[in-house]
Amino acid sequence: MPQETGDIDVGLLKRTWVVAKEVRLYRSAMEPLVLDVDTGEDDALAILLAITDGMPLDTIITSYGRTTIENATYNTASVVELASADIEVWMGASGPLSPNAHATDGELESKSGSEFAGANGLCGVTLTPPQRVTIRRFADGHQAEENARRLRDKGPVHYCVTGPCTNLALLCQLLGPDVKNVISRVTMMGGAFATSGSSGPKGADGKQVAEFNVYCDPVATDVVIRSGLPVSIVSLDSTRHLVVPKVRARALKATGPCAEFARTLMNKFFNSLGSSHDQPFALHAAAALWLTERDRTAFVPRSVTVDLTPQRFGATRLEATGTPVNLYMLSAQRSNQVIYEILQKLSLEDPV
Repeated sequence: MPQETGDIDVGLLKRTWVVAKEVRLYRSAMEPLVLDVDTGEDDALAILLAITDGMPLDTIITSYGRTTIENATYNTASVVELASADIEVWMGASGPLSPNAHATDGELESKSGSEFAGANGLCGVTLTPPQRVTIRRFADGHQAEENARRLRDKGPVHYCVTGPCTNLALLCQLLGPDVKNVISRVTMMGGAFATSGSSGPKGADGKQVAEFNVYCDPVATDVVIRSGLPVSIVSLDSTRHLVVPKVRARALKATGPCAEFARTLMNKFFNSLGSSHDQPFALHAAAALWLTERDRTAFVPRSVTVDLTPQRFGATRLEATGTPVNLYMLSAQRSNQVIYEILQKLSLEDPV
């Protein structure tokens, strides 16, 4: 006999809950994925990762940041064409919601120019001009309206932003509470909470306080975090561990044109930022996308704020009075495995 509480079959309830949970997980897995990128070198690999892994990538929206909006759009479409994917590219914002009054002259330009990833954003790697990929360009000031109109037709989407949050903030401002009908959840790559940043003002310790993506448009990041959308953040605290050093990159074996492009991109990187600053190749964007799809249990509830004061413009902080988000916490044991998984999915293998 089933255990009963009044007229309720508890066993049936449990079975129904399990089925409902499985249905929710299935629907979540099938949500259309929208990538918002400023395609320089790491975002190029994120795009390839989404395609080669069979993620439900539906649309890519481009942004300024790592390079110019023109370069980011061209690079994005070229990478999509290289992967022989049928994915539209929408040209997005060319600058922040409001001018960054706290940036020194040329600061953002130097961070997004040849010092980091070459004049074209791809470390000088050139791709065949896209011929088959649809690129949609909207009139200045109307990108958010067009994005909202087109996204409504796709149903609630998972919106993953690996560059500045400007495009998404414009959507949030345009739609208000109704943005929840268009976007089911947000993954954001950005912020630095327990480690020093890479941009912006310097703190008392002489280190910069802001992470680059956030510093490009702190106001937009604040808008997104406080929009009421479920926001998951993969911060610099985690992604700084997910890198490929020069020696490893040089030795990687590539299988196929996409993998060969990725390997070449990594090696070209060391001719620019990598060699002049002794930096490894960072998998920031690819890691953020991979972790939100493969490692959801490692996200933990936290409350965060974005500092908009001149002294710490763009700094992100954990504060009890902040806005609730889910923050990814990378374990030391997991980092090497994540790097291996991403490289393997890109058909890049370490020598035996």
